[in-house]
Amino acid sequence: MVVVLHQFNVSGMQPNSVSAHIVGFVSHGICTAAVPTFFCMSGYLFWGNADALQDVLSKLKRRVKSVLLPFCLWNVLYALLFNVVGMGGGNLTLTEIISSVLFYKYYFPMWYMFQLMIFFLLSPLFFVLLKDYRITIVIIITCVLVSVFYKSSVGIEIGGMNRSLIMFNYMCYYLFGALLSKNKRLLTICVNRVPKWGILLALFFLVAFLSHLVFDEYITMHYHRLLIPVVFLLFVLLMHKLISTIDITCDILQGVSPMAVYGMHGAVGLLFLHLFERVGFENSLSRYLILSLATIVVTIWVCYIIKRYLPKVYACFTGYR
Repeated sequence: MVVVLHQFNVSGMQPNSVSAHIVGFVSHGICTAAVPTFFCMSGYLFWGNADALQDVLSKLKRRVKSVLLPFCLWNVLYALLFNVVGMGGGNLTLTEIISSVLFYKYYFPMWYMFQLMIFFLLSPLFFVLLKDYRITIVIIITCVLVSVFYKSSVGIEIGGMNRSLIMFNYMCYYLFGALLSKNKRLLTICVNRVPKWGILLALFFLVAFLSHLVFDEYITMHYHRLLIPVVFLLFVLLMHKLISTIDITCDILQGVSPMAVYGMHGAVGLLFLHLFERVGFENSLSRYLILSLATIVVTIWVCYIIKRYLPKVYACFTGYR
């Protein structure tokens, strides 16, 4: 979903066309559930067995290898890649490398990892908040209201780049996942009240359709931010129902780390984009779909090959997961 979402940025689709509405429905509608789901899963997995402060500190120590190391390596790789091919300005000094690594200058999708590390640094505070689920719920609601009615993040400008330090619109999902991990009864209640397939799908597609209207500016970003939590919740319920109903197995998919796909898909997508432009494949719905599919398939295969023949390199870039 993240790969498909990112392909929208290079789709070149013009507003107010049938193709644009289809692409917008996929990217600004359905796929808006991807990043909130990632943050929710991260919160759930981190706090699942963190019952004492010592557990939290131990997890933070392990995150140096599993999160900080891949974050730095991918950013160094993209800094070198962009400067080698002449797209980075060629001014690759030590200061430039450090700045580009810390603030993901050459690979913007790493903002997710950066924000995740900020949440990890706030873990001692979250540990205190999570002791009382009512306080956590208040904080989650506050984050949603602040992101909708005030601003979604607080950031800084450094080296001509605007970077978010705290993203309220994603902190709420991270804390929601943490809340579920600490209150399994709440998770059970939510899961047991999942509506039937037809109702769930209809609601999901309806809200996703309304959400995508932000692309053509039929709705404002304000309402878009209100709809995203609904898209996220419906998507999570759908995925739970799907996983509990269908046994999905694939050796290649199970053998490839999501971190590898997350880091690699940018380079693969840019390669296909330049290839399509070279052969004159103009912006269209078919180009968007083919570009997305080709990027996903080739990225998975490249990651699988690297894991098989360069396991130590693969381990470093995926956080040994």
